[in-house]
Amino acid sequence: MKSETERIKVSRYLKDRIMEKEGTYLYIPRPGLIGLPELMHFWADGRVNFLEVMKPNKVRQRHLRTVQVRKVLATGHRCYWIDSKHDVDRYFEGTLTEIKPKPLSC
Repeated sequence: MKSETERIKVSRYLKDRIMEKEGTYLYIPRPGLIGLPELMHFWADGRVNFLEVMKPNKVRQRHLRTVQVRKVLATGHRCYWIDSKHDVDRYFEGTLTEIKPKPLSC
C-alpha cells in the first residue's frame, strides 16, 4: 500500500513539473493495451515522450512490455520508466536513461 501511495506522489510531482515547463501531458488509461506506457509528455518544441510511472523498485521488463516499447521506439519516440521524484528531476535534466528493451527470447 505504501508503494502505491508513493507512486501517486511521484505521478503528481511529474505532472506538476510538466506543467511548470509549459508542456502538456496526456494520461492514457489503457485497458487492452497492456505494456504500453501510460503517460505521453508533449514538449513545447514538438517532441513527444512516453512515460511509465512505476511502483518504487518494481521496474521489470516483461515480454509484452518489451514488445510494446519496441513499437514506440520504432516510431522515433523515447520511453522512460520513472519510479521516484529523483527520476523525475533527472528526466527534466536530460540525464535519465531511456528504456532499452531487452532482447526478445524465443
